[in-house]
Amino acid sequence: MKIGLLLNRKSDWVNLILANLAFIFTFYLAATWDSDTGGSDNYMHFRIAYYAFKYPELFFNTWGKPVFNIIAAPFAQLGFVGIKLLNCVLAAFTFLVTAQLLKNIKSKATWTGLVFIYAAPGYYAVINSCLTEIMFGFWLALSMLLAFQKRFLASAIFLGFIIWIRNEGFVVIVPFVLYYIIYKKWWSIPALLVGWLSITLAGLAYKNDFFWFYTDMPYTYADGAYGSGNFFHYIIKYEAIWGPVILVGIIAGTSAILFRWFKEKFNLRSTDFDVLLLVLAPILAYFFAHSYVWYAGTGGSMGLTRVMAITAPSAAVLIVYGLSRIKLPVMHSFNPLAIVFAGAALVWFNKNVPLKAPQDQIISSTLQAAKEFKDAGFAFNKVFYSSPAFIHELGVDPYDKKASNQYFWFEGFHILNEGDLLVWDAHHSPTEGKLDFETVMNEPSMKLVYLFHPKATFKVNGGRDFSVYAFIKTKPDQNRNNYELAEKINNQRHSHNLLSEIDETVLNDQLIYSKTLELNWNEIDEPVEWLK
Repeated sequence: MKIGLLLNRKSDWVNLILANLAFIFTFYLAATWDSDTGGSDNYMHFRIAYYAFKYPELFFNTWGKPVFNIIAAPFAQLGFVGIKLLNCVLAAFTFLVTAQLLKNIKSKATWTGLVFIYAAPGYYAVINSCLTEIMFGFWLALSMLLAFQKRFLASAIFLGFIIWIRNEGFVVIVPFVLYYIIYKKWWSIPALLVGWLSITLAGLAYKNDFFWFYTDMPYTYADGAYGSGNFFHYIIKYEAIWGPVILVGIIAGTSAILFRWFKEKFNLRSTDFDVLLLVLAPILAYFFAHSYVWYAGTGGSMGLTRVMAITAPSAAVLIVYGLSRIKLPVMHSFNPLAIVFAGAALVWFNKNVPLKAPQDQIISSTLQAAKEFKDAGFAFNKVFYSSPAFIHELGVDPYDKKASNQYFWFEGFHILNEGDLLVWDAHHSPTEGKLDFETVMNEPSMKLVYLFHPKATFKVNGGRDFSVYAFIKTKPDQNRNNYELAEKINNQRHSHNLLSEIDETVLNDQLIYSKTLELNWNEIDEPVEWLK
C-alpha cells in the first residue's frame, strides 16, 4: 500500500534527516537512562510482551493490548531497551507521517511538526518507556493520513485495530464514521470492524467468549480504586502535557481553522472541515472521555497526564496548518508563525523539561527492596505479590502459577501454603490487592521476615508512606506479634546487623536457614518533580 512518503522535495529530505536525528537522540537516552516513566505499568507491558512466546495466550492479553503485545513481543526479547527502541522508531515515523499529512493539505514549514510533537512534555516522557501511547499516536496519525489521501477503505481497516492498542480507542473512531458518511463511502463503515473481528477470532483459541473484548475488560478490579478528581484535571495539568506555548498554538491554530471554515460557509467537503473532523474531533473525544472517567472515578483511571501524549501529533497538525491559515501581509509563503511558535516551544522546553526524565521513586524503592530481599537468600515456595517491579527484580516467572501469584482483591490467607511468601507494598497492595496492612500484620499464620522503608520517605496511594513488607506463611501462632518483629528488624537494620538470626520456619518439610545480611545501602534520591 502506497502511503505517499516520497522524497521529492527538499523539505522531505529535511524531515527525514530530522526524524533520524530525533530517533538517534531518543534511543541514546533510552539505552543509557532508566527513567521508569510509566511506573509499574512499564513492567506489566514489558513482561506480557516478553513472555508471550512462552505463553501464547498473552498475545491476546487485554491489559497489555493485543496489537501492542504482538508488535512489541519480538522487541521485548532484547529486554526493556527493545520496547523502548520500538517506541523511538514509532515516534520518528509519527513525525514523518504527520509531515506528509501537512504536505498533503498544502502546509508550509512541515518540519516544525517535529518540535510540536517532541517538545510536548507528556509525549517526550513516554518515548522512553514500554507504554502504548506512542503506538496509539502513530496509529491515529497514519489513519488520518490515509483518510486525507481519500484512501477511505484502507483508513477504515487500519483504524479499526486501534481499539486493540488502547481500549478507549473506540472514541476516536466516531468522527471517522461521520467522515465516511459525508463522502458517502458506505463500505468504509463496516470495514472498521475488520480489526476488531480479526483479533477477536484469532484470540478465540484462548478465550471462551466471542465478545471477549468487552467481557475481558481488565480494569474492573480497579474501578474507583484510585479515587476521582476535577473534570478539568487535564486542563489544569496542561504544562505537563503540552506546555503553555503548544497549548496556545493549538488554540490559535484551531481558531484560525474555524474562522476560515466560517468564511467558507461551513463547507462539509473542505480541507478546513476535514482537519476539524479528523484531527481535532478525535482528540477532543479522547480528552473528554478521560476527563469524565477521572471525574467519575471509574474505568481504573488514575488521572495520569501521560495518557494525553497521544494528542501531540494531532496538536502538531492543528498548529502548523492552523497558523498557515492566518494570512499575513508578508512572508506568508514559509509559515513564519509556525516557525516562531516552534522556537518559543523549544525555549520553554529547554528551560522547564529535563532531557533525562527523573526516576520514579516508587519503582526505584521497590527495586531496591526486591534486590535486598533477593540478596538475603530467603527461601520460599511460591510468592504472592502485587508489585510487578518487585517480581521482576526477584527474577521469578510471573506467569508460572506454581511459582507466583499476583493478587487482586486478595481472597484470603487460605490460598497460601506453609512456606509461601507474601509481599505487601504500600502502593499496590491496599489498592489493587485490597489487602490492608493491619490485616496481614495481625494474621496469626503470617510471619514478618523482612521490611523496607526508603531513607527519604514519600507518600503513595491513600496517603501512606511507601514501604515493603515480606511475610512467610507458617502454622498459626496466636502469640506471634509482627509489630514486635518489625521493631526488631528495624533495629537490626539501623545497627547494620541486618535481619540476623531469622527464626526457623517450615518450608517443604525443610528449614529456612538463618543468615546474617551485609547489604549495600543505596540512598533513594529526594523527590524530583517532572518539570524543573
